[in-house]
Amino acid sequence: MTGIGDNKRFYDSYNWSLAGEEWSVDWGSTHNFWYATLLPRIGMFLPVDSAVEIGCGYGRISSYLTNYCARLSLFDISQTCVDRCNELFHDAAEINASLAGGNSLPAVSDHSTDFLFSIHSLVQADAVTMQAYIAEAGRVLSDDGVAFLHHSNSAVYSNDPAIDQAAIADYRDTTVSAQLVIDWAEREGLRCIRQELVNWGLDSLLSDCFSILVRKQSNWQQRYELWSNPEFYHEMQYLRRLSDHYQTVDERTEGCT
Repeated sequence: MTGIGDNKRFYDSYNWSLAGEEWSVDWGSTHNFWYATLLPRIGMFLPVDSAVEIGCGYGRISSYLTNYCARLSLFDISQTCVDRCNELFHDAAEINASLAGGNSLPAVSDHSTDFLFSIHSLVQADAVTMQAYIAEAGRVLSDDGVAFLHHSNSAVYSNDPAIDQAAIADYRDTTVSAQLVIDWAEREGLRCIRQELVNWGLDSLLSDCFSILVRKQSNWQQRYELWSNPEFYHEMQYLRRLSDHYQTVDERTEGCT
């Protein structure tokens, strides 16, 4: 995978004319992605007083998350994205975006965060970066704080001769897996209570993982649950078809000449 520096240069010069909506196309819209895919998975932990988002991009998910927290700190490695989010939320004093180095949460106080969230951005994070962010989760989460992290699970396929290694390495980091995240969390005084393995776009490969981490003495503590969900990509496709069927006439003709 490319390094933090390469990703920073890529997203600083990226064409943000669609404001990141291109990553919600498979769902039909970010509205569908938030309400039908994300909220059912994180809604039980919301609302909260303080939240942190890693990899905010142009703020397309942040705009929904703001409705579920009193204070929101956004981080991204791209100055372009940070500037855009500060512009987008300039009227909200309780929302701020900051530049991050790609492995830390600068200026977030110890034990101050009720909900730590990341979607999309950490699937390209390597083992060193993921360990650093999990260490930060161990530092910043409040007593009953929860971390929801979307990361790679592709390390489980790294020695499979039937898998096109170049293709998967170009798509997801191959040094991170669901089990490794469990192990790294334990070292930081955290416990992984739930993981969902999903196929994001590489056929039936469960290349991605949603991990939920809490403190070991948290009120959210429970028996670990693992869900291997090869139907995740069908979930996307269904929501796209639903969106296409029920969109308004204006939406259908938008952009047509």
